[in-house]
Amino acid sequence: MLPEDKVELNVKKNDDWDAGDKFSIKNISPRQPNTIQIEKDDGEYTFVSYYDLSLKEKLGPGRYEDPLDDPIKNDYLVWP
Repeated sequence: MLPEDKVELNVKKNDDWDAGDKFSIKNISPRQPNTIQIEKDDGEYTFVSYYDLSLKEKLGPGRYEDPLDDPIKNDYLVWP
């Protein structure tokens, strides 16, 4: 996950941050990479654990244009 990616919240945080809703990643702290700041379309944001999110769309900068260039999706480059 990178900033600007679209994620889905798996666990309800409160009434404003419901499970199943989609958000964009605003920031990931380099000191605590498991804590991710997510943002709603109206500009509200909160912090959640990495484990409470699932990646839906890769939109952030630095993504590979060709799926074969992505080492995660290319089985040829994955070592046993």
